[in-house]
Amino acid sequence: MTDKKKEAKSNKAQEIIQATYSVILEEGFCNTTTQMISQKAGITKSMLHYYFKDKGVLMLETNRYVVENLIRMVRKSVTQYSHDADRINKRITRFWETIKKNIDLMIVLYATSINSLNDPQIRLEFGEFYGMILNEVKNEIISEYKHLNVSEKDAEAIASILMGALESLIQHYMFNPNTTDFNYSVKMLIRLITNAIPISIDPK
Repeated sequence: MTDKKKEAKSNKAQEIIQATYSVILEEGFCNTTTQMISQKAGITKSMLHYYFKDKGVLMLETNRYVVENLIRMVRKSVTQYSHDADRINKRITRFWETIKKNIDLMIVLYATSINSLNDPQIRLEFGEFYGMILNEVKNEIISEYKHLNVSEKDAEAIASILMGALESLIQHYMFNPNTTDFNYSVKMLIRLITNAIPISIDPK
């Protein structure tokens, strides 16, 4: 296969993945069919199966597409404010704003993760995504509170609590965006975490 043909095949596969993404948002994961995806992509079902042998493979690749996009966006948001004294607050707020503006990605991520997380490569990519955020938060806690000699283990535990709380807020926001003041909830979460660190860590 020539380079041009490979590129054309790759581009068409991306179009199908993006069509899958759109149909999931419009119809919901359980209602999404290959017929709907084919129509959205402007191709026949047989052509769709030429690129993706079955719906499971297509969902797996759609999941990978979402994870890669999230990694790119989140990495950009959590590496800002590196010289800012209030960087923990600003980075968490920035992370929340990024997720909120791209909540469609989270909806498709959770929908396609039902079966995709059985794939070792997807699990690895998702684990790296979560690990990247966790490590960034942990390092910032150690740096911000170095005068308290916060251990790596303590910082990681605090970061895990923070990430777990944020994940719960994200899931709640996906399905009930109007039921509570989520921005205030995030600010309160930041306040609780940052205020608790000085009194919860015993200086060595």
